[in-house]
Amino acid sequence: MPGSSLVQQRRRNLASRLFFVAGAALALSALVPWVTVSGTGYLTALTYSTRPSSGAVVVLLMIAAGYGWAGWTLREQPGSRRLILAMWIVNALVVSIVLSNGSSLHDQQGVHVSAGGGFLAAFCAACLGIAAAVALHRSRSNATSGSAPDAQAGAT
Repeated sequence: MPGSSLVQQRRRNLASRLFFVAGAALALSALVPWVTVSGTGYLTALTYSTRPSSGAVVVLLMIAAGYGWAGWTLREQPGSRRLILAMWIVNALVVSIVLSNGSSLHDQQGVHVSAGGGFLAAFCAACLGIAAAVALHRSRSNATSGSAPDAQAGAT
């Protein structure tokens, strides 16, 4: 029993750290360019990059703060079902933002469009958020299902 509690605590700590890093990556993505456009052929000298609008920066920073809040909450107390559900919803939102922006990255005649650092940081934040939610879910599921066999073994 103490071994499983230690494993659960390690998974909660891992989830907490991953949520902090995901929040930092998402906050960084709000500050750096998401798309880099460069010209080809006659337009070789044309190069520019785009950043998120001010409204998108606010949304990204609020989601980053949510990741940080989840990491801090896991440091202070064990994860609850509501926290797990909330973080899956936040992860779905970040993935939808990344997918919607990634689907528009395609070359057109005379220009080459590529992902910028902000897009890649947001993609990493989505992956880290999903990994943290999985670690949190696993720590929670072992807490409920791991105690049943121990109780049965002690009863026989």
